[in-house]
Order: sequence, then C-alpha cells, then structure tokens
Amino acid sequence: MARDDSTLPDWIPGSAREFYACTGPYSDARREQAIQGLFHAESLEDLFKYLDSLQLTYDVWACFVGCIVNAIECVPEGGAATRDAPDDKIKIREKQIRADELLSQVAKKAMDLAGLLGELSDLRAEVPSETYSSLALIESALSKNLALDDFRRFRKELSSYVKHDFPCPANLLCTLAASADAHPRASKIFSNDSWLGSQKSSWRDFMRMVAEDLSEIHAVHEVEIRLREKHWVVLVNALISPSISRSSVNAELRKLALFFGKAGEK
Repeated sequence: MARDDSTLPDWIPGSAREFYACTGPYSDARREQAIQGLFHAESLEDLFKYLDSLQLTYDVWACFVGCIVNAIECVPEGGAATRDAPDDKIKIREKQIRADELLSQVAKKAMDLAGLLGELSDLRAEVPSETYSSLALIESALSKNLALDDFRRFRKELSSYVKHDFPCPANLLCTLAASADAHPRASKIFSNDSWLGSQKSSWRDFMRMVAEDLSEIHAVHEVEIRLREKHWVVLVNALISPSISRSSVNAELRKLALFFGKAGEK
C-alpha cells in the first residue's frame, strides 16, 4: 500500500513527493519513522527548498532519502551506545577485536606445530603418514565425506614428482600462520568505513554516513548537494534528538571536512 502524499506539507517538491508516495511504507518501523520525520518536520522546510533549487531528479531524491534513512538506522537508540548497552556497531567491532586476538594465537600455535612436525620429520622415525603428507592428511579427513572418491581419483592422477612436491602439513601450517599474521586488524579493516571507522557509536555516525553518501551522489549523478550548517542541525534535531546542540554539530562538521572536503557551510 502506497503512502498518502496528501499529508505532506506544500513545500515538499514534486519529485520528492512522488518518491514518498511510490515507495513504501518500509517494513522496518525505524526506517519508516525516519522517512516520516524527514518529510513532515516543519523545521526541514528550508532544507527541502534548497534541495528543490537543485532540480533533483527522482533517482537523486531516491538516493538522498535512502542515505538519510540508512544512516538513521545505524544510530543507536537515544543517540549513543556503550559496552554495557551495545548496538550492532559496538558488537561488530568487539567481535573483530576478539578475532584479532584469536588470529594472533592461531599464527603462533600454527608455527609452533609446524616446528614440531619439522622435528618429527627430521627424526626419520616411524610416524603416521598424516604428519608428513598433506595428501594423506586430506584423505583421512575425508574418510566419511562425499568428496572422498573424487579426491582419491585426483590423487591417483598426480605424477610422482607432483606428489613429492605437494606441500607437507608443516608447509600448510606455515601458510596458515602467515595468513593469520598478515590479516589486517580491526583498526585497519574499518579505517575507511564511515560507520565502523570510529570506536564510539553515536549520532555522529549519522553525519559521517550522510556526508559519505552525498559524495557518492556527486560522483555517480554529478549533482553536488552541499548542506549548510543549519541544514545539518535541523536534520540531526528533527530525526535524532532536539537536545543535540548546534556547537556539537558544528564540531563534527569540522571533522568531516578532513575526510570529505567542505561538508557544510555557515
């Protein structure tokens, strides 16, 4: 069922009105609440008039509204989240930090085990074939797997030279250790992510995500939407919390300018 655009204020531009009526409602309550706030908040009249002056097409309106709604969805309820009351962002970052710790342990233990297998091989004693042959190790691991017959055919077709040159378990463990050790840590993985890049989860994520999406709109549609400081303030106040001060928004704008150029004007 389409939304009723007759409820919209008169100052909503035609293309934006068309988008509102043709898309929805969202099944996610928070996304729908965000779009309702965006299209009905009286404080946003000046923003919509500015956007109307840019003569945005339907597609650009769709991108603009989408970036606002998607960014709001990533803002924690109440404007901020903590480890005691984590949101998805904090949970994702903490999982990745834990993964970093485990990868370090994997790298160390894999190298230790590879060293033990090397010592075992040097003894030239009677040992299980799985300790010196990856082919034997894989075949044993596939003992009850549907792929066993296919693997045996593969192994049978290998030349003696290839079998001899096939990496031993110690080599595989060294490769595993190197891969675990070289994997970028959380700080690097998320460094260019407008949402996950910062350690804290707050309303500021909304501004970073919207600023990044506006840059993307400019690159794809060749339309530059340059929100002024007052536009950012009313967006944050209307869609997140009226208690967020102009000075706080302006401080975040100064940070955004370091990453996205001139994110806002006075």
